[in-house]
Amino acid sequence: MIGVIATLTAKEGMGPDLLAALKALAVQVNEKEDGCLQYDPFVAADDPDTVVMIERYATQEALDAHGQTEYFKIAGPAMGPFMAGRPTIQVLKEG
Repeated sequence: MIGVIATLTAKEGMGPDLLAALKALAVQVNEKEDGCLQYDPFVAADDPDTVVMIERYATQEALDAHGQTEYFKIAGPAMGPFMAGRPTIQVLKEG
């Protein structure tokens, strides 16, 4: 199993917009990607402009396929106007 923690920081006050975009993406991922076991956005309790994606994939191949989907490729540029910078991505392997 592969885990991913993606931390995205929105421009000040744009956290709700970023969250909405990530929730829309999550619907597609959860419906269409059998190898994705979890894809959920969470808002930091102390910062409404920080959204953390918790992701789990059955295999590395499933994670790789996720990044190649059309909806994922479209989501990045769509979220750009809300973002304060590049996301921080941490990939984890099952221990």
